[in-house]
Amino acid sequence: NRIYYFQLPTMYYPFIAEATGKLVLQSFQSAISKRHLGLTTKKPGFFSCYLDDFQDYIYAGFGALLNKSRSANIAMVFSHQALGDLDKVSPAFRSVVLTNTNIKIVMRNNDPETCDHFAKTFGTRTTQKVTERQISTMLGETRTGEGSVREVEEFLHHPNAIKQLRVGEGIVTVPHPKGVKVMKIQFERRRDLPPESIDKVEKDFAPMPVLASKETKAQQTVTKKENET
Repeated sequence: NRIYYFQLPTMYYPFIAEATGKLVLQSFQSAISKRHLGLTTKKPGFFSCYLDDFQDYIYAGFGALLNKSRSANIAMVFSHQALGDLDKVSPAFRSVVLTNTNIKIVMRNNDPETCDHFAKTFGTRTTQKVTERQISTMLGETRTGEGSVREVEEFLHHPNAIKQLRVGEGIVTVPHPKGVKVMKIQFERRRDLPPESIDKVEKDFAPMPVLASKETKAQQTVTKKENET
């Protein structure tokens, strides 16, 4: 029942933050593998892992973590800005992430590819489209009263609707035994928690090994013999 919090300064130390994030995720992946192998001392309970802007420290092996975490009773929740962030690893990695995530929350996005993809993911519904004939006359366009009705497929949530979501609005897909429910909801904003003071941890560096040359080693040997004499 502990909370482990890692704050990675991706803007201040981009390379160190990326390396640290990968190190933490790989350690987490190792802990998941121990659950599968039964190497834990206690019965493993439910555990949640939240990754914010994880495109800054993901790696190719993250797909295996997604595949195995659910069966280890671990929930993975992560966020990113657009589908292009997943392509930083590879296009195949994007497919792995999108396939192995059941619940998806899409908020306002300006990337056309991302909006088109999720509009197709949300699905379509069958509706009727009515068309009416018109003829051109000297007085302009005149309706003839003749028309046709045909069935068409339209998006449940059009890509333009995703681009025009208000602040706090999102489209959520939730799978359940009777299918997948797609709905638009308004998220309630929570106030920020008051800051907590953390005790300062004094840092120290381990002594660096000194490489001595052959002459220095020989001199040390002579000095040692003189001291013994």
